[in-house]
Amino acid sequence: MTPAFLITGASSGIGRAVSMRLSRRHGHLVIGGRDRDALEETARLCATNAACTVWECDLGAPETIEPSLGNLL
Repeated sequence: MTPAFLITGASSGIGRAVSMRLSRRHGHLVIGGRDRDALEETARLCATNAACTVWECDLGAPETIEPSLGNLL
């Protein structure tokens, strides 16, 4: 079974570093954050090792989470 990982804050800093590290496990990454362009860059950095799905979301605004899940699924 292929491992799957959900990483929030993946557009920069620790979240990006965790995404890059987990990509070495050759699973599927769902990388979330507010900055789509930065998330796309993280996905490019991880793409040689793992499949990535970008999830543009703002976990600080709970009312936006459920509608954004429709785009993810």
